[in-house]
Amino acid sequence: MTDTDGINTTYVATDAPFGFGYAVLIESVKKQCLKQNNFTSQSGTACMADPNLCPNGLSFSIWEKHTFSEDEFLRYDRLKDSDIKYVLSTGGDREGHPGIAFFHHGIFQHAIVSTGDKYWEVKVPGLMYNATWANIGIRWSPNVTMNPNDVPIKGGLELFITTKRENPLETPQKRVGQSFFPLPSTKSKQAGLNPPELMLGCHKTSDNATYRYFGDGEYDELASWRKPLPENETSYFLGGYMDDFANADIKDTLRILNGADMSNPDQLAIAMKAADQMSQVHAKPTSAPETTAAQSTNLASSSPTPAGPNRVDALTEEESMDRREQLLDLANKVYNVSNLPASLTFETANSLLNLKLASNLMSRESAGDWEKIQMNGSGGAAILMWNVISFSKEVFCRIRYDNNTKPFTKAQATENIIFYGQKMLYADLKSKGRYVQLPDYGDPQLRDAKTNWNIVYDAARFSTKVLNDNNCNKRPVCLVTMVFNTYDDIGPTPINFANIPRSSTHEMGSRLVYGSMSADIARDARWNVNTSAPLCYVDPFSMSDDPFYVKLENNDDVPSLRQLNFHSEEVVTQIETRRCAFWNANLSDFGAWDTDGCNVVEDTAFYTRCSCDKFGPMIVLAEQVDPAVVPPQQDWLKIVKLIFYAISAVLLILYSVVVVYSPDLKEQFHLMGVNLSISVLLGSIAMIVSDFDGIRNDRHLCTTISTLTHFFYVAAGAWVACLGYASFKAITSGEVGGKLNSYSCISWGLSLVSVGVPYAFFVRDLGTDPRCFVTWENYGKAAFFIPQMAYVVIAFFCGFVVLCNLSTPALRKENLIDDYGSFCRGAAFIMLYFAITWTFGLLAYMRFDLTIDFFPVFQILNSLTGIIIFICIGVGSYRYRTVLVGQAKTRREKIKNLAGIKKTKLEDDMPAKPQPRTQFKPATTLPDRPLTTSSLRPPAPRGNVAGRPGSRPVTPS
Repeated sequence: MTDTDGINTTYVATDAPFGFGYAVLIESVKKQCLKQNNFTSQSGTACMADPNLCPNGLSFSIWEKHTFSEDEFLRYDRLKDSDIKYVLSTGGDREGHPGIAFFHHGIFQHAIVSTGDKYWEVKVPGLMYNATWANIGIRWSPNVTMNPNDVPIKGGLELFITTKRENPLETPQKRVGQSFFPLPSTKSKQAGLNPPELMLGCHKTSDNATYRYFGDGEYDELASWRKPLPENETSYFLGGYMDDFANADIKDTLRILNGADMSNPDQLAIAMKAADQMSQVHAKPTSAPETTAAQSTNLASSSPTPAGPNRVDALTEEESMDRREQLLDLANKVYNVSNLPASLTFETANSLLNLKLASNLMSRESAGDWEKIQMNGSGGAAILMWNVISFSKEVFCRIRYDNNTKPFTKAQATENIIFYGQKMLYADLKSKGRYVQLPDYGDPQLRDAKTNWNIVYDAARFSTKVLNDNNCNKRPVCLVTMVFNTYDDIGPTPINFANIPRSSTHEMGSRLVYGSMSADIARDARWNVNTSAPLCYVDPFSMSDDPFYVKLENNDDVPSLRQLNFHSEEVVTQIETRRCAFWNANLSDFGAWDTDGCNVVEDTAFYTRCSCDKFGPMIVLAEQVDPAVVPPQQDWLKIVKLIFYAISAVLLILYSVVVVYSPDLKEQFHLMGVNLSISVLLGSIAMIVSDFDGIRNDRHLCTTISTLTHFFYVAAGAWVACLGYASFKAITSGEVGGKLNSYSCISWGLSLVSVGVPYAFFVRDLGTDPRCFVTWENYGKAAFFIPQMAYVVIAFFCGFVVLCNLSTPALRKENLIDDYGSFCRGAAFIMLYFAITWTFGLLAYMRFDLTIDFFPVFQILNSLTGIIIFICIGVGSYRYRTVLVGQAKTRREKIKNLAGIKKTKLEDDMPAKPQPRTQFKPATTLPDRPLTTSSLRPPAPRGNVAGRPGSRPVTPS
């Protein structure tokens, strides 16, 4: 509707009557009035412009909260035309203009229906409270029914106004005035408004186009019908509103319902309407209102620029939870199969099949409240779902079906639930073919829901050959399907772990679709149960051969498992597999999802087709891949480890440069140290780079960095193990060289093999770890940790043995003991440190469900590895230390001078030939060997030396 002055005036949106949204406020002092042109194009409204178009009559209603002035009460007997205030008009009046009108004249209410040449008018005083919502219903029929005494009893113009009822569950409306016969118009018949115009809050006619008689009040929910509503439908004037529940608390409503006779279908239907209205006010708002059979207008939403208060008051978390639990109790009270009689008429079943309450409770906005309700182990949404399904199915299937009944269908769509049922003889069902698919989304009642929900697949397929006896052909059969749009967001996921792996995490991965087929109990002509008739039921053996099929749309349009090709187009999914499950109400306290008898027939990225040997609620259970989530790094850890990594990098480079450029250090042990340093340095760089978001977010870059980390740290572990073995042989056997090439092949070669294993067997998992360390799954990381921990064990053993035998080395010369003994001591400490570091690395990277996060400990230890290497085999090595401080040349000259010979090469590295221990002799007897500092003094008694049996101490003479 638009404003009559053509200006986009701001109208105030106010609270509408209980159960509705907003109303619009119109003020006469501002000359406000709303109009709608060409409204006759809408169904049910043409009669309001010209009642002649409806020879059988019409009905219309509107909600009004009128504000009376004190002067109107004081001057009720001295009223003027200027005191008229119109509520609704299409131009009709007493002066020959066709149309309808309702207006206030002081404290009097006037209703007029004019055909042009005559008019009907009802005038009643009072009956409306000041500033209080009232429903005005008007019913008109030009046909008057007379009783045998020629007294009119039906027809004419009738005015209904809501009144306070003592029993909230009784029929609501009451007639307050009636005019059976028309009066002639005061003028000749005039033309109606052209184009037709509906006015709210003012009035005009075809020969006086000035808007006048502006009203004061709030208005909402205008509705009209192309017929005079029968007595049993006058409640439609209210649009479902129930005044006695408007200001009632949910607890008070429950008290009223507890006192009602729920076995009375009429009281049960009214109770369901009351519960529905309660849910609209107290539940969280839903996205769109329901449409009704009548033409209805929400005046606030259609008025220009409505502005006003929020409809739903802010609730505390505790209040919201309390109201949700009370509403749940309210719903379970009305959706109770025990309330239903054995049989129902179609009209009664239609009034009881009310899913709005359940739909309001199952809104997605209420998911948080449902989660809290279900945290304590209660069924919550699961109980409500099962009660709604059981109740709705029984309501529809208990509709009487006799020999004269034709097959019928019932379709209903609310915001979150769809119901679709068909009832017919079994012979008629079999004539439809081998299978029947429901719901029929082409039904006019379901088209909007199909569009709004974007339904493509969700449907059930029934076999028509599953009843057990051919004598069932003349038995009525009931097919029911229901679709729940939001249950997968709000419902719990209890699982029957007898059929589904307990270790897996499952989520509901589709809408819930319910299907059932059942035959009516045989009854005789008096509608009593015919015990002699054969039983008709669904044959379980037939269901095994011809099962119940359901096609469910997947929530996530991704395949359940990734493809094995490693490309940028690869689809990444968090779904390991999908299972078809039905709701087994016999499990636990309130039921659970079970897969017994159900199979996945087809699993695609977009839908899953299920077969089951039983009817019931069906859903797709999506087994989730464990989410790749790691604790975030704290700022202090980032800073500390970067400092240590930087210092380690500098020291490792220094160590390697000194060894490479010094001829005195080009022997096996220090060259092994260089290889170890390079491995640790490059592995550390890869680990630092893996912290950048750009690397972690790019699958291929993450895979590249994780491969480099894998290769260099496994190589470092191999070099530590080889260093341990070399040190072990040097201390226990005196072997100090000759195997560097073998160690290189082992360390670098086996590392390449270790890196190749994930590419051969786990390529689809590469790059999935949030820290870019091999893979997220433990089996992928095993390709790293199995060889690494083997190296750790070897290194730890060798290091322990070396430290225990340092006091009795098998080295034969004192200069070798000084050089290699100091190096092996440092290497042993590196072995132990490396073993401890990567033990924490195993705990940090492998997912063992530990409560302690070992990642910070590992990172600190790992970042210090370079510093430890430099200290232990760098400055801790006697030979390296002399080179580092520039004393290598001095050392060589000193040895030459002591030997009394000149040689171009120092032969300290050559082990001495085994000779029996004898008393000290001058060095001149061994002119072919260079002098050492130890050869200038007699050997000190050292007892038995490891690796030389039969040695004994010698006392110099």
